[in-house]
Amino acid sequence: HDRPGVIGKVGTLLGKAGANIANFALGRKNGSGLAVGALQIDDDISGAIVETMKEDVDLLWAEKINFAEAL
Repeated sequence: HDRPGVIGKVGTLLGKAGANIANFALGRKNGSGLAVGALQIDDDISGAIVETMKEDVDLLWAEKINFAEAL
């Protein structure tokens, strides 16, 4: 959802887990009420953190992707 505080909640959650955000890309379609973000994290994060993001931050979708393994 495109609303104040979402980026801050994601950053706080990752920071508490000791994860460093290397890159963050954000976009939205005006008037839709939705936003999309892509984060590059320096180290691996647990699936539990991703689930917490979905529940506590109220994300519609969150997925952990390891591009090194995808290639």
